[in-house]
This record gives sequence, C-alpha cells and structure tokens, in this order.
Amino acid sequence: DYGRGFEAMADTLSATLAHAATLPQVDLKRIVLAGHSAGGAASLAVAARRPTGVVGVMNFGGGKGGGDDTPYAPCRPENVERHFAGYAKTTELPSLWIYAPNDQYFGGPVAPRWHAAYQAAGGRAQLVLTEPAPQDKAGHHIVNQHLNLWSPAAEAYLRSIGFAWGR
Repeated sequence: DYGRGFEAMADTLSATLAHAATLPQVDLKRIVLAGHSAGGAASLAVAARRPTGVVGVMNFGGGKGGGDDTPYAPCRPENVERHFAGYAKTTELPSLWIYAPNDQYFGGPVAPRWHAAYQAAGGRAQLVLTEPAPQDKAGHHIVNQHLNLWSPAAEAYLRSIGFAWGR
C-alpha cells in the first residue's frame, strides 16, 4: 500500500517542517524539499499539501516497489503512478526529477512513465535522465555516489527558483 507509506513519510517530513519553523536560523520562505528513493516520493507527497515556505522539490530516484530480484520491474508501478498523478493535482511548485537509466529499481521506462502521469495531471516537473552510473547497480544511488551526474541539473533548477549554488 504505497499511498499509506508515502503519507506516513510525508507526515514525518511535515513534522520536521513544523519543527524547523521554531528555529531562528531557518529561512521559512525558502525551503526546498529533496529526497531519495521513497524519500523522493514522500517529498512529492508533502509538496501536494502546499506547505508554507516550500518553493521547490527535488526527487532523486523517487518511488517504491523496486527490488534486487526484479531489476527494472518494480512491484505494481501503476500504483506509484496513480499516487504521483494525485499529488500533481494539488502541487503548484516546480519540481526536478533525477533518475539514472541504470537505476535497477526505477530506471528504464518506469521513471518516464511516472513523470508523464504527473505532468498529465497538471504537475510541473522536469525529468532529467542522467548518464548511466559507472557501476552496473549504482544508478539508484547516484545522489550520494555520483554528484557529477546530477549536479549540473540541480544547479540549473535551484537557480531557476532563486537559489545560488554554493561552491
């Protein structure tokens, strides 16, 4: 039941945003949600709630249902697609989706299909398919292993929503 899982993770992220609102060092008008794998999906779920101060979403290989035993064929991808399309209906923020073609959980045709459903439902999302990660099974972990594959797209996205890339 991916929807209940995404919503539970979104509840946790929403609680984190509420706590951040109590911290003086947090700029509550310039928050970017970013998540990897199930966290990317949860970030989309939070954005659909229209939280105050959130200006963008970065989804790194987001989804659910992938497994090592079923490369490029996650369990019930149509359920993830349905939830992503549902989030698009209430999300006004632009989002960036980054997937590697050799993401064995959500690579191949899966990410483009989810992205197309999101956009068809009214979501504003840019899909970036990176170059393949160097190791065969590393595609799902590009966010923490291969900065060079996604940082140019992230930099352009962050600039488009008013952030300077810190170097």
